[in-house]
Amino acid sequence: MSAIKEEVEKANKEAVERMMESEPIWVDMGLAKDKIPGMKDYMLIHAGPPVTWERAAGPMKGALIGAVLYEG
Repeated sequence: MSAIKEEVEKANKEAVERMMESEPIWVDMGLAKDKIPGMKDYMLIHAGPPVTWERAAGPMKGALIGAVLYEG
């Protein structure tokens, strides 16, 4: 096994151990427009970096269209 692969596997193992040993706590809650800088009414967001409509993947476009239809 290459040295880099071993180093990555060791780091991944440590990351998983830290996550499994953590004790997450709820610290806050609120409306997205009050918590996300630059959030505006009727803005669509997703869990990822900014992307233009033209570069969005088909499933993402479908989900956004579905959200618009559902929310009105």
